[in-house]
Amino acid sequence: MEFKIVDIKGKELGKDTLPDVSFDEKKANVDHWLWTVANYQRSTRQQGTHSCKNRAAVRGGGAKPYKQKGTGRARRGTNRTPLRVGGGVIFGPSPRSHSKDINKRFARRTINYVFNSRNDAVIVVDAPKDACKTKEVQALIMKTAVADAKRALFVIGDFDSPLYWACRNIKNSLIATPISLDVNELLDADVVYVEKEAFEVIKETFKS
Repeated sequence: MEFKIVDIKGKELGKDTLPDVSFDEKKANVDHWLWTVANYQRSTRQQGTHSCKNRAAVRGGGAKPYKQKGTGRARRGTNRTPLRVGGGVIFGPSPRSHSKDINKRFARRTINYVFNSRNDAVIVVDAPKDACKTKEVQALIMKTAVADAKRALFVIGDFDSPLYWACRNIKNSLIATPISLDVNELLDADVVYVEKEAFEVIKETFKS
């Protein structure tokens, strides 16, 4: 698929292509592809730091709270029982990794498919290397985006890029790098601006 290349003023400089992944769309379950990769990306970002104390971790419980018989109450051997206030938690969460395994080639092919399927909304930007102003990026959006565009996604080469400092305060915009590309963000964005250096990385990374 061909993608339009523009400068920071919106002037078209040419076109570039992203190698297309060939597969039989009639046999491939594309919706399942997208769900699988999106689920993998969400699980990778989940921290898994949730934790609580079980009966072995709470304080107290060294002595029997009261004698076994004669009180009329239920027998208790420790204050750490989950049945008492201040006791441990039964089957509570503990820190763990939520990440899932996925075939990396499968993920690359899926992201490649998303890019090629949205080639009408993807614009490659040849941004200046020295400086880039926010008002220039806003003017670029007004000139190149569709009329009802509400969400813009900027894919930058790195966080030292002048384009990053120019677009980070724009309302309803997201910023990503080629490594952190999210399927849901690619699909939800009304227009996707890809820095030329980032597009070269995308071509190399998602070519197969």
